[in-house]
Amino acid sequence: VERRGCCISAARRGDSVRAARHGNRKNGRDRKLLTELSRTAHRAVSRFVEMTAGAGVRPAMAVVKHTFGEGVRFHPHLHALVTSGGWDRSRVWHPVPTWDQGVLRELFEIEVFRFLRKRELLSRERMELILSWPHSGFNVHVGEAVAPDDKISQTRVARYMLRASIVMSR
Repeated sequence: VERRGCCISAARRGDSVRAARHGNRKNGRDRKLLTELSRTAHRAVSRFVEMTAGAGVRPAMAVVKHTFGEGVRFHPHLHALVTSGGWDRSRVWHPVPTWDQGVLRELFEIEVFRFLRKRELLSRERMELILSWPHSGFNVHVGEAVAPDDKISQTRVARYMLRASIVMSR
């Protein structure tokens, strides 16, 4: 099955996360929240696949949580390997013809806000402030499709997903 590598971020340089946790320092770096961030990404991708490939179609998705960014600063984001489509209840494969990163980003943003509001980690006022910014901090990058027999690309994507925060040697 063809796959795609994705990078899904709820905060470019931490802007949205800092704004969301403003006034609630104890949740500032709660790594348990990253598990729910992974679930929000899965819900967003699943909704996107259903919207584009058909109702009841479910993708397969593996997610790796990262907490570091440039300069090894705290930067929570996800790397995912997602099938380029999904299966219905009858196990029939349905491909996604094109991946619209803008739509997927909006779905992810909705899911993250829903989660933060439900956990009372984000006020409606703060959410509206973040949404008023020219760039809310949410970002989704969907890579090129990787064919099932392309072992070199599969290895490259896997290494990128599992990379260490500090490289001791090259």
